[in-house]
Amino acid sequence: MTNELACYIRLSHADDDLGENQYESSSISNQRELIHKYLASHAEFAKWKIHEFVDDGFSGTTENRPGFQNMIRMVRQGQIRCIIVKDFSRFARNYITMGDYLEQIFPCLGVRFISINDNYDSSISTNISDNMTMVLKSILNGYYSRDLSAKMHSFNTQRMKNGEFVGTPCFGYVLNPEKTHFAIDPDAAKIVREIFDLALSGKTRSEIVTILNNKGYPTPAEYNRQRGYGKSQMVTSHPLWDHVKVSRILRDRTYTGTLIMRKRVPVAPCSKHKRKAESAEQFIKENAHEAIVTQEEFEKIAELMPKKKGWNRENQMFYPLKGIVRCGTCGKVMSYRTSPKPGVLQCPESILEHSICSPTLFPLPKLNDIVLTCLKPLLAITLQAEKKYNHKQSIERSNKCQEKILELKHQKKQLQSKKTQCYEEYIAGQLDLDAYLSIKNAYQSEGAKIDKQLAALEEQEVSLSYALMPSDLQQAADHAKQYANSAVLTAEMVKSFIEAIYIFDSHIEIKWRFADLFEQFMSDNQLTNIIKTENKTQEEII
Repeated sequence: MTNELACYIRLSHADDDLGENQYESSSISNQRELIHKYLASHAEFAKWKIHEFVDDGFSGTTENRPGFQNMIRMVRQGQIRCIIVKDFSRFARNYITMGDYLEQIFPCLGVRFISINDNYDSSISTNISDNMTMVLKSILNGYYSRDLSAKMHSFNTQRMKNGEFVGTPCFGYVLNPEKTHFAIDPDAAKIVREIFDLALSGKTRSEIVTILNNKGYPTPAEYNRQRGYGKSQMVTSHPLWDHVKVSRILRDRTYTGTLIMRKRVPVAPCSKHKRKAESAEQFIKENAHEAIVTQEEFEKIAELMPKKKGWNRENQMFYPLKGIVRCGTCGKVMSYRTSPKPGVLQCPESILEHSICSPTLFPLPKLNDIVLTCLKPLLAITLQAEKKYNHKQSIERSNKCQEKILELKHQKKQLQSKKTQCYEEYIAGQLDLDAYLSIKNAYQSEGAKIDKQLAALEEQEVSLSYALMPSDLQQAADHAKQYANSAVLTAEMVKSFIEAIYIFDSHIEIKWRFADLFEQFMSDNQLTNIIKTENKTQEEII
């Protein structure tokens, strides 16, 4: 059994809005120090290997956190035997999620869970009151998170009503020192002004894009990255201007001095999903900051470059790999072209001057065949792996094992009571010394047998926990059964098994959703065959 433990640390952006003392108590460094002090004070962890997982700026209401996911992946692979957190809220704020892990997942996987500030240790906290305390705290954490979200939303809405900006300034502006309104960023504003001047002089968007790239002007994302403004959203190391970036600037009323806020609103209270706001739902403030262009210039450009009507979604081209295939160089989603027939994919960045992306056209039918060829053996491997697990019987054996352990612990407790009663009778003179020693030895012998049975059952319980089918294998197997006999690639099949496909000049890389699972059950020979299929040369694809 591996002696490896995970220290999990989390801090959300919402913690930034707490009071100074509360923020410091929840900081990354404070959590780390608290956990390491706990480990240092418990000699049982002295020789354990420690893994640290940190999620800085992620909410506890979702499991979609990189550090959390990496930790759970190692847990399911049997590498982590213990998880330590500062308190329940650092692990999760959703009481259903918290309960699932503590009551179902971790016990089945034989993982110990320790919450320091809650004085909770799953290896010893097995009574009803401890479990009820955990549930109540998790419920309170969930309500606290929703209440905090509602308060922050209300606070930010009031700031918008007062004409104060909430969010990140658009390209060309920065926030003033008080963070209440926009101030012009001279270097970025110069680029914005030039874009408007070129448009007013009659240049088309394509011509403007060429001029900007020839002059080597940084794109908004690259500019923000260079100056450390917020988190970079760049997907390529060689960003270029394109039609979308230019159009976005030419159609933004912010550059006339008008502040438009609340452009998107939650579909429901406290929901993370948002929709486009109606005009009546927006907060608009004229002359809110210094303008880069006049209202007349903005209106003239709207006449020169009218916004094209959106395409009819009914006539859109849908194909199984839509939105999945990306350029291996810049990372952008490949565009579909109907010509040459029967349809090809091309990187949209490759048509720009100075682009480092390959302009090669990749036939879509050939790519479909390659992906299906790679996927078929993985489906078979997943189904074979499922057969190695007898899920239902393993659960039944595990449940019976746990019931027997509880029964033996109850017998041990009763035996202790009998020993205490026997001693009291001896002290009271109701038993002579020989009778007392005889009964005591019998109880000790019986207690030793119970201890031996408990040790064997607990060891059996751990081995049974590894026999339980991992949830990711169960999910992959369910998908595999559904598509095992499919002769053609479908969008549902792609969505179930593939996260992204990256196309390079010399090869193709497929990012699988169950990559760790596939590696666990594939032999070296199978893995080599699949990689050979994936790494077809450009000539083979075309």
